[in-house]
Parts: sequence; C-alpha cells; structure tokens
Amino acid sequence: MKPGTRPTQEEFLARRSLLMADLALNRLTLAETIKRCRHCVGANQSDYAKMTGVPVRIISSIEQGKGNPTLSTLERLGKPFKLGLAFKSN
Repeated sequence: MKPGTRPTQEEFLARRSLLMADLALNRLTLAETIKRCRHCVGANQSDYAKMTGVPVRIISSIEQGKGNPTLSTLERLGKPFKLGLAFKSN
C-alpha cells in the first residue's frame, strides 16, 4: 500500500491488533509507537497532524526520537486509537 493511502477496514484492524500486541509487550519506543499509529490509518505526517491537531514539526520530532512532547500532545496523538497515558509496572 502506498503511503497516504487509506487502508481497508480489515487492514486497519490487523495493523491495530499488531500495534496493541507490541504495546502490551513493551516492544516499542515512543517514536515507533507514533509512527505505527500513523501508518495504521495510512496517514502521512501532514494528514496525522490534521487528524490529531498536533503540528507536523512536533510529530516529526517525536518520530525521530528527538521530541519531548507534553502529556497533552501524547493524549492527542493516541486519541484516534483510544490510547491513554498510564503508569505501568515493569
């Protein structure tokens, strides 16, 4: 599938399922999580920025592992997936 092409419902659900499994097993960094969320919906950074209300430069910075996002920003980035923030024991 080309970047920016919206996935079918079946593709979205499969990608989301894999994302959630990797999150549950602590396999992803924050940068990887945001990029995978974005890819699940077939969005480029600009599209995801419009979807979440987070500026492209912030999304880009986070995906490069350089960002220091606020809690509010993280909540907005996770909202399309009903992802919230929580403390979790290791």
